[in-house]
Amino acid sequence: MTKSYLIHAWCIRPFIAYLDPVEAGTPEEAIAIARRQPEKLIDNAEECSSKYPWDEFAVFGDDGTQLLRALEPAARLRDSAPAMRDTLLYVAGELGAFKPDYLRQIGLDVALEQIESVLAIMENTSAPPASAVAANDQD
Repeated sequence: MTKSYLIHAWCIRPFIAYLDPVEAGTPEEAIAIARRQPEKLIDNAEECSSKYPWDEFAVFGDDGTQLLRALEPAARLRDSAPAMRDTLLYVAGELGAFKPDYLRQIGLDVALEQIESVLAIMENTSAPPASAVAANDQD
């Protein structure tokens, strides 16, 4: 037996599309069906184009209650990035309080360097790799 579900889908850009009704046995099946219909999502999208992936889905029942919310891996990573950044800042601060020689002795000097490198990327303050700079110079 199938039910009708209203699907909302978001892409990496702040656009939303609606598919209704989607006939499916469960909310999970409704999302699976929506994922297989990117052309319908684009047709129904508010100012969207096919350049951006659909990475967030929500399923609503007949009464408007949200039954399920599903995020693709990139969206989960994007949503968790602020908490990861805060954690990395905390760990970098704690490790930075140790003397460099001690960090080297216990093998955490490399970890601190990696954390600082990731934080620089997050803050957009890191230099591109030398190979990327060379490739841009040839353009």
